[in-house]
Amino acid sequence: MIGLIVARSKNNVIGRGGQIPWKIKGEQKQFKDLTTGNVVIMGRRSYEEIGHPLPNRMNIVVSNTKSFTGENLVTAGSLQEALALAGERDVFISGGYGLFREALPLVDVMYVTEVDLTVEDGDVFFPEFPAEEFDLMTGETEGKEVTYTRTTYVRKTRPELKKLEEARAWFSKDRYATKLSGARIDRIGENYAKCSMPLCADHKNAYGGIMGGSIYTLADFAFAVASNFDRENLTVSLVGQATFLSMSKGSVLYAEAKLIKDGRTNCFYDVRIYDNLGKDIAVVSFTGAHVNRPMSK
Repeated sequence: MIGLIVARSKNNVIGRGGQIPWKIKGEQKQFKDLTTGNVVIMGRRSYEEIGHPLPNRMNIVVSNTKSFTGENLVTAGSLQEALALAGERDVFISGGYGLFREALPLVDVMYVTEVDLTVEDGDVFFPEFPAEEFDLMTGETEGKEVTYTRTTYVRKTRPELKKLEEARAWFSKDRYATKLSGARIDRIGENYAKCSMPLCADHKNAYGGIMGGSIYTLADFAFAVASNFDRENLTVSLVGQATFLSMSKGSVLYAEAKLIKDGRTNCFYDVRIYDNLGKDIAVVSFTGAHVNRPMSK
């Protein structure tokens, strides 16, 4: 998936004097939540404004004049080269103007934060794009002194991504998601879901290991997404054993849930939990996520 993430003012300004022309508490949280554990592609000037690689994600800088290397940091000579370096991972184009303009014909989803400000002296604007090629989804309006609204543009040729964004919006208000700091849905399919969570101090116990509650809640969250969580008819219980291995703060934990058996009254989902290096973190032997369906199912 190729995503684009940007915040713009009411008059389409995204920059002024090499800086973002506002500082709004909480406005950049979506950027962190979406990009952590994935790939961020940015232009040279955007990278130099930040001054360092963004932690816990792959940083690819597009530049023909300078080379940047380091931990989770590489340089590409073009956008196409950057996309090739990203491989099958989800990527997010984060600016600046030239990279946005070049990427617009390629992006599948645009996450645009509409800031309720008019910036009269802005000098960088978000490029025009064919809005008719996208489905617009309007999210929550947040902020106090200055408000902002989350909007998502999903390319009409990618209906499966629209379903994913609808699921994200729904579960962002659900008790499963709110129990987990930064939990998100990465992919959904027919009786399948992949969810993730960047680990933070809240997920650690006194011995430095992951608290089992976070593991099982993430597994439960993945199952709930995979089964579309029919609140009327489903009763969920997870049964299994897990060996918890130590992980460092900033690692990303993934849970994949998929249907392995669908019976008349029960269905069983297999849930695998691993980190961003592909290492199994919770070796879980589930007899299943038991879903007690009505007999008419």
